[in-house]
Amino acid sequence: MNWFTDYEAELRDVFRDAEQMIGGFPPPLHERGLAYLYKFHPYKEGSTKNYICYLLPFWLKELDRVNERTCRDMALAGVFVMLHFFVQDDCMDEPQTEMKQQLALASMFQLKFLEVYRKHFEVDSPFWKYFQKYMTEWATSVAQENNTDYFNNPVRIAHKASPVKLSSTGILIKSRGLQEIQRVSDRVDQVLITLQMSDDWADWEEDLQQQNQNANGLLTFIQYERQLMDKTQLNSNVVRTFLYVQCGLSRYAAAAANRHEILMKNDIGTPHLDDFHRYLVSGLLMDAVRIEDEKRRLLSGGFYHWMSKNA
Repeated sequence: MNWFTDYEAELRDVFRDAEQMIGGFPPPLHERGLAYLYKFHPYKEGSTKNYICYLLPFWLKELDRVNERTCRDMALAGVFVMLHFFVQDDCMDEPQTEMKQQLALASMFQLKFLEVYRKHFEVDSPFWKYFQKYMTEWATSVAQENNTDYFNNPVRIAHKASPVKLSSTGILIKSRGLQEIQRVSDRVDQVLITLQMSDDWADWEEDLQQQNQNANGLLTFIQYERQLMDKTQLNSNVVRTFLYVQCGLSRYAAAAANRHEILMKNDIGTPHLDDFHRYLVSGLLMDAVRIEDEKRRLLSGGFYHWMSKNA
């Protein structure tokens, strides 16, 4: 079984529904909304893939049998949750001259995921208690981003994506799996930590350039390993030396690998979610191995170059 290819047909249906719903937005938000959707569409070339946002409901349906319609609706709501919060992130990270339309678009996305959730959950459903909890976790994480110690409190990294858990909690409530919510949510948090680690490895140069070090877990990891008292001591040379000379990425990836080992010792019956985590960890480990291989080749090449000059 594969965590992505097993659900290609379902995902195409979900994104087709999302396109139709966004197409009904008032102009010019319908065009802007579709363009934004395509930036994250899993089947559009060059798009950013955020698999967990829309695949999580399908990964959990075997935990406690849920009908296909419910899974599709939770995935559809997950798409709109993803779009809503990415627009919010864009507005916070890169203030634009078209802020009015961006905020209006975020509101339209919010209307759509609330529309889906209200179809499935009555006003007195426990779902809304968790909805408040996850939204508060996200808001707290964003508001305290520059003052949060991600190194010693890594779950706060996961809280930057807490709304993702609406999908898993929604599935469990629909399947009368209330007793599983905390266990599954904790596991999703662990996967989200590793997902953020992968993103931070990909984005460290941009975050460093934008003086956004506190929001980047890799840069925080380097600060603690190098025992830097002040983040202003971090610069491109320090980071590159850590990553490419001092085997820093290997140790960073090893932390993710250790998390996976712990998860595997506590199996709760979520094989696709676990496979996705393995995929994330493998990506970090492969990048670390690639760096070490390149370093060995360069060192070897330098030795032979010296021999040819001095033999």
